[in-house]
Amino acid sequence: MKTFKNRVFFDVESDPTPPPADPTPETTPPVEKTFTQAEVNALNAKTKTSERIALLKELGIEDAKDAKDALKKYKEAEDAKKTESEKLQEAIKAEQTKATTAEQRATIAEAQLEAVKLGVPADKAQKMVKLAMTYDGETVSDKLNAVLKDFPEFKGGSTLDKFGNAIKNEGDKTLDKVAEEFAKAMG
Repeated sequence: MKTFKNRVFFDVESDPTPPPADPTPETTPPVEKTFTQAEVNALNAKTKTSERIALLKELGIEDAKDAKDALKKYKEAEDAKKTESEKLQEAIKAEQTKATTAEQRATIAEAQLEAVKLGVPADKAQKMVKLAMTYDGETVSDKLNAVLKDFPEFKGGSTLDKFGNAIKNEGDKTLDKVAEEFAKAMG
């Protein structure tokens, strides 16, 4: 085959099939390296450390200790800026939170004691109180009575052991247990 000014001329005497392309050597696929868990962990730790160092340098901090010191100084400066009344307000808010928590615990303990007085076994009193708090009523006693009306099985009677046998309810002992828990909660 001959070309002349963008024209192709075929030589009849030669073979019309084009010559074979240069044989390319077969390439072997790259072997994937497998890592052990220890190598992966080490690589992750190294990456995290280098990223942490890069971030600290970007912020103009030499090491983590300097960052902790700077944060501590910042908090001290912020505390110094607060007025005495702001500090007192924070203290009052913390005390109010403590008082609210103690009040809630006392209410729950009183409700459990009331439930036991109504004949509910001590081991079921906590569950009954949780349920009663979702009911409508003026007082805790009203709520407990409403639950007992809907679920009379909470009240006394025998309970079953893991084999389904009736266990005698010992009301006096459960009342003492709840009274002890109430005393612990209150003081």
